[in-house]
Amino acid sequence: MRKNLRSPRIIKKRRKKKIFKILFFLMAAIGFVFAPSFVSKNSNLQIKSIAVNGNSVVQTEEITNLVLREITGNFLHLYSKSNIFLYPQKTIERKLLEKFSRFNNAEVEITDFNDLSVFVTEREPFALWCQSQDALACYFVDDDGYIFDKAPDFSPNVYFTYFGEIQSSDSPVGSFMLNQNEFSNSEAVIEGLKVLGFNPTGLKFTKKDGTVVLSNSTDIIFRLSDDASRTLSNFESVINDPSLDLRNGNTLKARYFDLRFGNKVFYKKTE
Repeated sequence: MRKNLRSPRIIKKRRKKKIFKILFFLMAAIGFVFAPSFVSKNSNLQIKSIAVNGNSVVQTEEITNLVLREITGNFLHLYSKSNIFLYPQKTIERKLLEKFSRFNNAEVEITDFNDLSVFVTEREPFALWCQSQDALACYFVDDDGYIFDKAPDFSPNVYFTYFGEIQSSDSPVGSFMLNQNEFSNSEAVIEGLKVLGFNPTGLKFTKKDGTVVLSNSTDIIFRLSDDASRTLSNFESVINDPSLDLRNGNTLKARYFDLRFGNKVFYKKTE
């Protein structure tokens, strides 16, 4: 039987070679991790200024402070968050929209190499929403029915006003007043009434129904989910029927019109 004998010298040499390989790969791994870290913190690759564009109500300082918080520190304790190639762009945009309900859009990008530009679009007040006619506070609504900010006190009829309960656990800011279909139908009814020569001043809504209040105190009751063109067509056919004598120019001779029952329109004439 033949034995394979190794001399201590050969064993020692092979052991050194193995240790060298381990150290080499370990150093390579460390370099792979830490070299980009050092590069990411290079002063020439850091964001040095923040410019904010498009805001008029929300203060620039508030926006800048939010951005600064997001680009301060490191990812995984290694890579600089203020690096122009690594900064958390999507996180900043998302948090701007979460923090400031007045913003309809927010975008950030690097300009002039070391400058971070923030571009925001603020929502424009389209109407007011109040929980009730004697509510202590009312809120701005945009043209999608989105409640985005508390409104100051206004003189009557500065903004068209919606009244009604909404589902909100805390503040109504950040909620939609009505679902998109209901809001779209409501707006179409309001605009249609204007075309017919009337002056809508407000709309009261419940879970299913809406009531437009005209300037002469006539109520127009309709189903929020019903097609607006059909609702208006039924209304117009009734008020323009000379035998019913319900209209005198832009004045209606009825306390209310109930349009919730298809072609059957119910009304109560003024005495």
